[in-house]
Amino acid sequence: MAKLSACDINQLLNRRVERLIHRTNHRGYLGLSQVGHECTRYLWLVLHDAYRGVLTPRTLRIFERGNWEEGRIIKDLKALGATVTGEQAAIHQLGGHLQGHIDGIVNNLSGVPDNTLLEFKTVNSTSFSKFSKKSLKDVSPMYYAQVQMYMHYLSLEQALFVVVNKDTEMRHFSLIKYNKDDALKLEEKIYDVFGSDSPPKKIGGPDWYVCKMCSMYDLCHEQEKVHICCRSCANVEFKLGSLGCKKGVTQDPRTIDIGCLDAWESCLK
Repeated sequence: MAKLSACDINQLLNRRVERLIHRTNHRGYLGLSQVGHECTRYLWLVLHDAYRGVLTPRTLRIFERGNWEEGRIIKDLKALGATVTGEQAAIHQLGGHLQGHIDGIVNNLSGVPDNTLLEFKTVNSTSFSKFSKKSLKDVSPMYYAQVQMYMHYLSLEQALFVVVNKDTEMRHFSLIKYNKDDALKLEEKIYDVFGSDSPPKKIGGPDWYVCKMCSMYDLCHEQEKVHICCRSCANVEFKLGSLGCKKGVTQDPRTIDIGCLDAWESCLK
């Protein structure tokens, strides 16, 4: 049997992981972890499944690294006598079109009020330094919005936000208070996205740094084709727990991810 080089092994493993990409890349809902994004057009395009990006093997490993860290932190909290419940419990709003999954709720942890939301993130050393020195809202409006909406929908008053430096294994703990005003503003933003029949305006041109770093860049600025499915159709209607069609096309669950070519129109027109 011929020997495999390190390069051969890497390619084989990557190809094996890449077979999972299509199955893991589609949510079918707008995530609460995304609602803090500054571009409402981005949120609208995500909701309408207009673009399916590529999750590379490296990206999937980063996600998996974060999942491992959750178990480690929870184990350490329990070693201190705390109880953790609701691990990966789902939050469903707007009939399931808006969803999120919490890392847990902690009780009996010294110095932390009972019924505190848990949220964990892994970052590099540069980002960790920022989280250690500034407030969560200043460092990451996305993460701040995520925990605010989790607390809002679960009627919780505080969150324990844990940031792990994946380079050094250091941890930073911070208590985040529920801010009703901020949560209601975010909720209003979400309703605006769901209530719009057309995508909001772009927040910048092709050279704007926010746009250049966005996964929707090619769709907004390079005329990339829209992913064809019922959610991206101009005739879609978001109903509680289902999709409707303004043209009365019957929604067969087997075709929701394929789309009706007769009814479909570009959601960017």
